Formats: sequence, structure tokens, C-alpha cells
Amino acid sequence: MASQSPISFGSLYLAGFLQAGSPPHVALIIPESEETGFMMHITIKPGVWTYETMNQRIRGSMTFTTLLKIHDVSAGAITKQELDDIRKEVPPPPGSDSGFCLSWTIEVVQRLHDRRLLSLSSAQNLKQEFSEFAAGNSKFARHNFLPNIAVSNYCAWQVLHVRDNLYF
Repeated sequence: MASQSPISFGSLYLAGFLQAGSPPHVALIIPESEETGFMMHITIKPGVWTYETMNQRIRGSMTFTTLLKIHDVSAGAITKQELDDIRKEVPPPPGSDSGFCLSWTIEVVQRLHDRRLLSLSSAQNLKQEFSEFAAGNSKFARHNFLPNIAVSNYCAWQVLHVRDNLYF
């Protein structure tokens, strides 16, 4: 996996954030520039997991460490609305135990694949790839750095794009 690829605006990434004493927090993000992007994730708020969408600062975040590209915009943009519609199909986990964000996010990616909005060869391998890549990225959580950036080996975009009837 090559690291420090340039950010591809409009593409879809798994995003990793530092958490004290835990594996990284995970979200989905569509960068709009090197500065900000549209982010969707689950988070614990007053004792329960809940959905959250927001604009997220990319450059200079003291917790944002990892971007792993899982879909390139050149294969057709995945819109904020499509992402939001699909995430609603995956309920947040019950309770307030931490550590469910990666599994939940991978389930959303699987649903994107099932809808043929992206190509995923293995959800389990993607989960492992992200965990291993993100584990070494804490040094990128600095005000003058972008997160460490790579392209997944388990997602591709050279596939039939059913939505637009285009072949890549």
C-alpha cells in the first residue's frame, strides 16, 4: 500500500482519528479540499451510539491521522445523499461500549458495495488493512500535517458503474 498519495477531492475514504487508550475512531469522509470534507460516522453521545454528519477539518487536526481511499470519484461520485441513505440502513450498535465504529463503518462500505456504488473484494481484509495502516499514524496528528494517505488494496473502481451505465 503506497502512502502519502494526494487527496482526491470527491472520492470516498475511511478516516481514522486518535482516541485515548483505544484503537482509532473510524468515519467515512468525502474531501472537498485539503482543508475540509463531509464526514459521516457514529459516535457515543450521552450513553448511546448515534449517527453524526458534519464538515470535518482535514489539514491541521490534532486527532485526524489516517485517510484510506476506498472509492475514486473518477468512477462516479458517491453523493452525500447516497451515503446518508445507506448509513440509515445500518443501525448504530446498542449501548455505549466503545470499539464498534470500525465494524459499523465496514458494514456501511459493504452496503455501498451491495448497491454497486463501489467495489469491495473483502470486508474483513479492508478492516484489517485499515487497522494496520492506522496503527502507525499517530505522528500525523499535528497542526501542520495532513493525515497519512493511502489507497486500499481491497477496493477498486475499475468496474461496471451501473448507476451511470459506464464501464471503467
